[in-house]
Amino acid sequence: MKKNYWPLILFALYTAGFILYFIGNYRDIGVVLLIIAVASHVIYTFSPTQRAAISMLNARRVLENGNIDKAIEYILKASRLSKNYAHVGYLLSTSKKTFPLYEQLAKKLEKIAAKEPNTYLTYIIASVYYHIGQLEKAISTLSSIPSNKQTTEIVRLLGTSLLESEKVDEAIKVFKTKEKKDGIPSKEELAILLGLGLCYAEKNDRRSAEKYYLKVKKYNPEFPELNILRDKIYPND
Repeated sequence: MKKNYWPLILFALYTAGFILYFIGNYRDIGVVLLIIAVASHVIYTFSPTQRAAISMLNARRVLENGNIDKAIEYILKASRLSKNYAHVGYLLSTSKKTFPLYEQLAKKLEKIAAKEPNTYLTYIIASVYYHIGQLEKAISTLSSIPSNKQTTEIVRLLGTSLLESEKVDEAIKVFKTKEKKDGIPSKEELAILLGLGLCYAEKNDRRSAEKYYLKVKKYNPEFPELNILRDKIYPND
């Protein structure tokens, strides 16, 4: 999953434009930068990726109000615009009161996916089941995706679901399929390495767990849940 640098770019253009606009000798350059910033902002706002993100947020909004069918419309619209796995998080509400609605949503989406197989839609369904604590449903849903179509995001969620279901050996096997051994790992690939570390910690294999802990720490010492792995490896520190 590629990181979205657009907000940072727009912020830099606006900031530089305003600063240069108020410096006498660079006023014209400031104006040009501001024009570029505004034009870029418009392009970004109406880009398929941004419109998909907004659709996912709208799906969450209407779902929280009990409108499941409208939520499905927004979800399907988002999936047509951009199959961005990061957007799925926008759909998920933190309120447990909405969990019954999410379960109904997942069941309706399953019927749609059965007619038109769609890896991205299957991931959304599994994410919903995982979100409401139905790990076995998440596992079976993700396991239905052929291995050659399993992205790093899919493997991460499947491995995590297996680990939380105490199926540690299965989780290791799944995580291993996307283990980054060379080069700089992405955020999702770091999550895979962390998952492997947590698996080995559960197996009391401190040496292997520490190896993955140090790998993640090397690239991002503030990575989410890294402290959990650290405490499992070094409980007395």
